[in-house]
Amino acid sequence: MIDFLPEQVRTLNELETATFNFILSNLSSIDKMSVRQLAQAVHVSTATVMRMTRKLGFEGWVELKYYLKNQNQLTEIPVNYYENLLQLDLFYEK
Repeated sequence: MIDFLPEQVRTLNELETATFNFILSNLSSIDKMSVRQLAQAVHVSTATVMRMTRKLGFEGWVELKYYLKNQNQLTEIPVNYYENLLQLDLFYEK
């Protein structure tokens, strides 16, 4: 699960919020996007994207992408672990 502090999210203006929502809605394709590609997809300037990343507590777009990628990997691990436990239980039941 990706967590952002509510205090940080509340500081975003309308364009920054639209960018933030686009990122959350497109997590799978975000890791391949540059700051210019993201700005173009949301129809904002690159400066808007950079302001948003700083308001969220990151140094820039690359740092935010790295955070999002790591958070996605962390959320996938327990699901696979849980599935493995289910398979192990089924094996023991047989």
